[in-house]
Amino acid sequence: MFTINPSLYRNLRYNPVKDFSSISRVVVIPNVLAVHPSLPVRSVRDLVKLAKSRPGDLTFGSGGVGGIPHLSGALFNSLAGTKIVHVPYKGGGPSTIGLLSGEVAMTFNTLITSIPHIKSGRLKGLALTTAKRAPQLPGMPTIAESGVPGYESSTWYGIAAPAGVPQGVINVISRDLAKVLVMADIEKSFYDLGADPTFDKPEAFVALIKSDIAKWAKVVKEADIRFE
Repeated sequence: MFTINPSLYRNLRYNPVKDFSSISRVVVIPNVLAVHPSLPVRSVRDLVKLAKSRPGDLTFGSGGVGGIPHLSGALFNSLAGTKIVHVPYKGGGPSTIGLLSGEVAMTFNTLITSIPHIKSGRLKGLALTTAKRAPQLPGMPTIAESGVPGYESSTWYGIAAPAGVPQGVINVISRDLAKVLVMADIEKSFYDLGADPTFDKPEAFVALIKSDIAKWAKVVKEADIRFE
């Protein structure tokens, strides 16, 4: 809503920077680049090589146009120089079924969705979309460290207040949130949901939002993503 919608909607009724006092992210949810077992690849480098040898032949599924799983694939194409074709489904569940059945070659679905199928051997997990590894799959590398430098994509949730909230109030919320997010039971609850508790100082969160808006605007333009 904050970083992708400005590029997808021409007449967005809110400005994610000017209309809010952004405080901090709360969690970051990694996605996993997972492929069907029949695909003859064992790493991201293998996938890039295969995709370049078969431009427009391989497909990736997502839960719909404009979501993070879709844009994760578009970002991959942009940075890796591949032409993997997007196949939108009507939701994340159907896209997972499409991958499990071999209807599409790969997805960039959430960690919590992907883990059971990777552990059962029904899917091959190649890499994480986030900038750092996830404790739930500590042996799995990131896409960036697997041959696509600069790659980073994730779903994050954060806390924001209306614009104009006194800075003193923002500071109190920020201080208390920093304490809560490192509580052992809170961390465990988030990890069990496939999420990574994350704290930003308000100024860092605003900078991240601005950076993400610019990044996704470039991806949306390059991939010519639009709503029908």
